[in-house]
Amino acid sequence: MFIIDRLLAAPVHGLLWVARKIKQQADEELADDEAGIHASLAELNRQLEQGLIDEEAFALRETALIDRLEEVWANQPLMLPASTGEQQDGTAESDPGDAGATGEGGNSNDNGRMA
Repeated sequence: MFIIDRLLAAPVHGLLWVARKIKQQADEELADDEAGIHASLAELNRQLEQGLIDEEAFALRETALIDRLEEVWANQPLMLPASTGEQQDGTAESDPGDAGATGEGGNSNDNGRMA
C-alpha cells in the first residue's frame, strides 16, 4: 500500500523539488546582485575620496546604484519568523484552558482540589 502511495505521489514530489531548486537559484542571484551593488558603492566612495570623480558624478552614480539596490530589495520575499509559541515580549503564550492550573478562575481549597 505504501509503495503505491509513493508511486502516485512521485510526480508531485518531483515538481516540488524542481520548484525549490528554481527558488534557491533565484535567491542566490538576488544575493549576488545585492553584493555586487554594495561593492560598486564601496568602489564609488573610494573614487570620490581619491579625487578621481567629483561630487556631481558621485551623486548621479550613487543614486542609480541605490535605486538598483532598492529594486533588488523590493523583489525579495518578506521573511517572517516562524511562530515559536512566544509573544513579542518574550513570554510564552498561555492556554485559556489552563486557568484552573494557575489558580485563576474556579474555587479551590488549600490542597488543590476543586470545591
